[in-house]
Amino acid sequence: MGKRKSINWADFIQEYEASNISVEQFCKEKGIHQNTFYRNRKKYRENVTALVKLPLKKTSLMQQPLLVQINDFILKVPEGVNRETLETTLLVLKEIG
Repeated sequence: MGKRKSINWADFIQEYEASNISVEQFCKEKGIHQNTFYRNRKKYRENVTALVKLPLKKTSLMQQPLLVQINDFILKVPEGVNRETLETTLLVLKEIG
């Protein structure tokens, strides 16, 4: 694989978790050192508190406030926000993080 300028570790780790193979085999296939993988997975896990799937219908409104905490940042999603607004907000946060 050679030297990479940038790896999206969130995607890379999710790809590993979906692969159902050992870290050793995954790293060998991707051409990275296992220590690099473990170090970045640890950083990734420290930065991710939880991933929650919200069961929202296409046109449903939030019935109560929702608090989303990312490290020291807290986003309060007010009651009545529609699904599209919430999805857009979360996508923007994902791009920033």
